[in-house]
Amino acid sequence: MPDWLVIGGGITGAALAYELVHQGFSVALIDSETPELTATDCSYGGLAHWAGTTPLMRQLCQDGLTQYRHLTDELTAETGFRETQLLLTIPIGAEPAAIAAQYERFAIAPHLLSPQQAQELEPILNPDAIAAALRLPHAHMHPTQTCQAYLQAFKRQGGRIVRDHVQQWLQKRGRIVGVQTPTQHYQSDRVVLCAGGWSRGLLTQLGLSPSIYFTHAEILEGIAPPGTVQGMIMPAQLQRLALEQAATQPEQQAYWQEPGQQLAPSILDLGLVQFADGTVRLGQISRTLSDLDAPIDAPASAHRLRQAAAELFPALDTTNYRWRHCLVAFPTQPFLPVGAIPTQPSLHLFSGFGNALLLTPPLARHFAAWAAQGHDPVMAALQTDLKIP
Repeated sequence: MPDWLVIGGGITGAALAYELVHQGFSVALIDSETPELTATDCSYGGLAHWAGTTPLMRQLCQDGLTQYRHLTDELTAETGFRETQLLLTIPIGAEPAAIAAQYERFAIAPHLLSPQQAQELEPILNPDAIAAALRLPHAHMHPTQTCQAYLQAFKRQGGRIVRDHVQQWLQKRGRIVGVQTPTQHYQSDRVVLCAGGWSRGLLTQLGLSPSIYFTHAEILEGIAPPGTVQGMIMPAQLQRLALEQAATQPEQQAYWQEPGQQLAPSILDLGLVQFADGTVRLGQISRTLSDLDAPIDAPASAHRLRQAAAELFPALDTTNYRWRHCLVAFPTQPFLPVGAIPTQPSLHLFSGFGNALLLTPPLARHFAAWAAQGHDPVMAALQTDLKIP
């Protein structure tokens, strides 16, 4: 029986499993056989190290950037890390100065650019389709490469990967002692949930009311000539944040437990990024649907994305791009869902936090140090906020 059982093999599970085994624990990681459906594999790969608003978050953001600068060497595998720029587009009709002021609370303030200045940095942009843009220093990695690098390093240190699908919990006298899959039981005295969008369903099995929800995210993915996109392009005003807030109001809670419900109308935040191998990801549509496997009209979504791209990125040929879909977890409280669940001390949570690609490496290291030593100052700060009724 392993010391730790990690549920989920996306970036959070892979990094945490690696750090736990690095501390000397025996660790088994359970993940499904369809990793292409995870948020990690559909992600833009952005690392918003400028986005801290509190002393703790600013330190974690800086720690994450520092770790990524050395992660390829540490894991002895490519992560695709690079330092680049982020352009945040401001739509026509909006007030650029007012939107720029909203970013002053972050660790690094953006530069306000005219449409022409923005196009000089990102020639793919249509300057006639925006009122202005904000420029920030940014970083970028390849999510799938980084996840695989963590998993391979985990295996080299003796970690075990099990390809199976977790269905429910194993309990003994009210205490979590493992999980059940269609074919087998896996037991451990300590279990950590890193299952992203699937985390909510597993927690509700225990009668918990977690403040972790999920969206259905949709993107287009294809290949473009190298240099088509210089950095990352995202909207300055993310509609997804308003969507998440609307879908998780108190009057909406009962609908999350009912099949076939749409909690709020879908939104489209148009963003674009390119990886070193030429892969382009264009997105994203976000939907709050109560079913994990809710049916989605893929052709209609692809058409919607292509229409939006044709206006902002008219030179981008998306004809042969394929539609992709995944679940993305998000919290509703201003906390990082990391640590032991108070009512289930053998069950731990490491999933659903924002800016996850950047924060995962430092948080995984702090979690593993806390598990080994019994105390960690960052984990102590996070545990005071982790309340799941």
